Amino acid sequence: MDFEKMKIIDFGTAIPYKEHLNDNKSKKSMQEVLGTPFYIAPEVLNANYTEKCDIWSIGVITFMLLSGKAPFFGKDDAAIFAMVRKGNFEFTSSNWKQVSNEAQSFIRSLLTMDPKKRPSAQEALNHKWISLKKDIPVDETIASDILANLKGFRANQILKQATLGYMASQMVGK
Repeated sequence: MDFEKMKIIDFGTAIPYKEHLNDNKSKKSMQEVLGTPFYIAPEVLNANYTEKCDIWSIGVITFMLLSGKAPFFGKDDAAIFAMVRKGNFEFTSSNWKQVSNEAQSFIRSLLTMDPKKRPSAQEALNHKWISLKKDIPVDETIASDILANLKGFRANQILKQATLGYMASQMVGK
């Protein structure tokens, strides 16, 4: 398994943050509610956010990569948004027993509800877990379990999308 070739894609709604500076170069918040439910930051749902929403999304991605599960889950988008707004997540699955306290601390810092208390990208890169663990090889057994969980998560989403697509096509025909 070659994690160095892993890519994060689908930045269709991304824009450079410099476009969100006032004339006097002070930051202004973004207001478009855009994003995928599992990864969206709570402040995005409130239509008042800065670049710190991306830090939240990195926290979600890190959580998923280390456990194969989403930190905020629900049966539909509204349920997921409700969980995101609460911001409660747990390190309870069996995979978390193998994950260091530093990694969990890193995720907690990224998934801090108050974006002003959330680390910047540079601060996140300087976190103890990143600086100490970046050169440690991946445990193949744990990585395989996590990959299986991620595949199941993805398959569930594909099934959901296919089902909704079928239902919509049946409604259009009537």
